[in-house]
Amino acid sequence: MLRDDVIEAVRKKNFSIFPISRLEEAVTLLLGAPAGKLQPNGMFPDKTVYAKVQHNLNVLHEASKMKE
Repeated sequence: MLRDDVIEAVRKKNFSIFPISRLEEAVTLLLGAPAGKLQPNGMFPDKTVYAKVQHNLNVLHEASKMKE
């Protein structure tokens, strides 16, 4: 499936291929922190990527209400 030059780059360790099946795996690989799983309380665990995203979205939401 891969071109010969890509295979050679992988052999030389110039390029890496990471098989994933879910977006959360890619988030963890790319950002170096666990993505996080939604908890029953509607929040994500502390120190996860999705918790940081959730926090920032909450901040933006609150800021948007101030401008009205």
